[in-house]
Amino acid sequence: MKQRLDGLTGLRGITAFSVVIFHFNIMPLSSMEVATWLPFFKFGNTAVDIFFIISGFIISFVHLNDFKNLSSRGIGRFILLRLARIYPLYVLTVIFMVGMTAGAIMLHLPYNPKIADFGRLLDCLLMTQAWHSDGMVWNYPGWSLSAEWFEYLIFPLIASGVVGLGKRQGAFVLVVAAGALIAYGGLNYFESMPLIRSTAGFLLGMLCFQLTYLNLVKSIPFVPIALLAIAILTFTWGTIAGPLTLLMFYSIIVLACAYPGNRIERTFVYKPFEYLGQISYSLYLIHAPIQMVLGRILLQRWQFGQSKIADIIVSGAFIFVTVLLAHLVYRWFELPTRRWLRSRILPYYQLEEGAPPGVTIAKT
Repeated sequence: MKQRLDGLTGLRGITAFSVVIFHFNIMPLSSMEVATWLPFFKFGNTAVDIFFIISGFIISFVHLNDFKNLSSRGIGRFILLRLARIYPLYVLTVIFMVGMTAGAIMLHLPYNPKIADFGRLLDCLLMTQAWHSDGMVWNYPGWSLSAEWFEYLIFPLIASGVVGLGKRQGAFVLVVAAGALIAYGGLNYFESMPLIRSTAGFLLGMLCFQLTYLNLVKSIPFVPIALLAIAILTFTWGTIAGPLTLLMFYSIIVLACAYPGNRIERTFVYKPFEYLGQISYSLYLIHAPIQMVLGRILLQRWQFGQSKIADIIVSGAFIFVTVLLAHLVYRWFELPTRRWLRSRILPYYQLEEGAPPGVTIAKT
C-alpha cells in the first residue's frame, strides 16, 4: 500500500459532491430534477456512509498500532489531532449559521426553528447533537461530524482490542459487530440513529484495513465484484437486505481505491476528483450555509422553468460558486488552521506512530 491514498482522496471528493447535489436538488435546484437524469444522486442520502467507511480505514491506517498499549498520553494525542482536523471549520460554520439566524430574527425574516434551535446550540458546539437524535440542527450536515466524533472517542478502545486479538480474530470480530449493527438498523437502517450508521461504517472501514494485513486485497477482482454487488442491489433495494448490500458495495469501492493499479482506483485518481477530495471537508461543511443564504437569494432573483438552457447555466454557475468558495475556505482557513494547531500539539506528543509491516504512514 502506498503512502498517498489518492484513490480514497478522489472517492471522498466525489462523495462530498454527491451529498451537495443531493441537498441542492431539494433546494434551490429542485426544479432541475437532477436525480431524474442522474440517478446516482438519488443515493446521496447514503453517501455519508462512504465517509464513515473511509474514516475507519484511514484512522486505522494511521493510528491502529498506536494503541497496542493504551495510555492517557496516546489517547490525548489522538483526540487532540482529530479535533485539530475537524473542529475549527465546524465551529466556524455553526457560528455563521447562528449569526445569520440572529440577523433574520432582528429583521423579522423567516427562518426554520427546527434547524436553528437555540436550545440545541450547546449540544451542537460540543458535537453531541447526533448522539441522541438525528442531529439535524444549525449546520445540519454536521450531524455526521457529531457521529464521527463519537467514533474517535471510542476508537482507542476498539483498536486496542482488535490489535490484541490478532489479524484473523480481529477481522472476525469486526465482521460480527458491523453485521449486528446493520441487522439492528434493518430496513430503515439509513433512517436509524446516526450512531448506528457511523459505528457500523467505521467498523467496516477498520475491517477493510484488516484485510490488508491478511494480504487478501491484491487477489480481489474488484470490478466484477462491484458489478455483482450492483446487480444484487437492484433486486434487494427496498428489502431488509438492501442496506447490507449497499454497504458491501461501498466497502468494495473503498478497498479498491486504497490499492493502486485496478480500474476503480485509476478512475478516482483523476486530478479534478483528487482536488475535490482535498477540499471535500470544506465543501461538505459550507454547502448548507450556501444553500440557506445564496440559495434563497437565487430563488428570489431567478425564475426557473422559463428556459431549460438558461436554468442549466444558472444551476451550473451556482454549483461552481459553491466549489470555488470551498476552495477559498480550504486554502485560507481550513488548511492553515489545521497546520497551526498540529504544530502546537505534536511537540508535546512525540510518540512514534505505529504501522503494519510494509506500510508507510500518511499524516492526517
